[in-house]
Formats: sequence, C-alpha cells, structure tokens
Amino acid sequence: MTKFLKNEKLFTGIQDVPQNCHTYRDDSKIAPEDKHAEFMFFPAFTGQIKPSVPKITVEGNCFEQVSFDMQWDETDPSVFTIVAEMGMPRSLTCSDAFFFANTEIHHFEVFAKRGTHTLKF
Repeated sequence: MTKFLKNEKLFTGIQDVPQNCHTYRDDSKIAPEDKHAEFMFFPAFTGQIKPSVPKITVEGNCFEQVSFDMQWDETDPSVFTIVAEMGMPRSLTCSDAFFFANTEIHHFEVFAKRGTHTLKF
C-alpha cells in the first residue's frame, strides 16, 4: 500500500500508463477489467514538496500547467505556505483537486480558477 501511494508501484494491469494525473483519469488507456482495481479511489501521487525540493510542476486533469512552491522560514518551523499556480485549463468549467498531507496535517483543496492561489498551513 505504501509503495502504491508513493508511486513506486502501479496497479496490476496498468503498467503501461504514463505517470501523471491526467492519464490516470483517462479511461481509454485502462483495460476494462482493471477499471475497478483495488484502491482506485485514492488520488494519484503527483509529487512531494519539502525544504530540499521546494517546487514541483505537474499536469492536472483540468489544468495542463500546475506548479506548487513551498515557502518555509526556519525561524518559525510550525508555519509554511504553498503557492499554487494553475494555468492552461482544458475547459471553462473544469477543476482539479489536490490532497496535501504530512504527519500533522491533511488538507483537500479544489482549484477551479486559473492563476495564483496561496495556502497557509
């Protein structure tokens, strides 16, 4: 289970699917018998932000260009900010949802508008 959540292991039967959020949600790339694979309700792992790697860029289901930049100050280690940049939406009515978590917080955020969004934890 841990290897799957860290994106080190794929579901049985979909090893040929490219590793990004958008293609995981493309049903045409998944064999019919694998669409109901165990744990398919979990979000696809898109990346890990940490002080040593403060910025990542991914492709979302709605937004083709998504980046997350973590801002953290060593003088106040209990507070950090994530600046999310959403760009190039595939349609006017789509949205992307991301789950942010560490050992102390769990946060679910839906992004429906392009532009810069700031999340303070």
